[in-house]
Amino acid sequence: MMPDARPSQAESFASTLAGLLHFNKSRFFADLALFREHFKRKLLSIKSTQPAQQDSHPRPRRFQAATRPY
Repeated sequence: MMPDARPSQAESFASTLAGLLHFNKSRFFADLALFREHFKRKLLSIKSTQPAQQDSHPRPRRFQAATRPY
């Protein structure tokens, strides 16, 4: 008599779980890429509306002290 060709319950559960994890992982990275694009556009729109004021500011003293040679 031939053994049953269907996978056992544990094997079928494992393959289903692996498929779900793979789907969620690919979905997660797709959502992450979309979020990065959205955030980049948002950041660029903020930068374009505000004048670049940090270039004219002198560095804070604590950073100057750290870069001074000894």
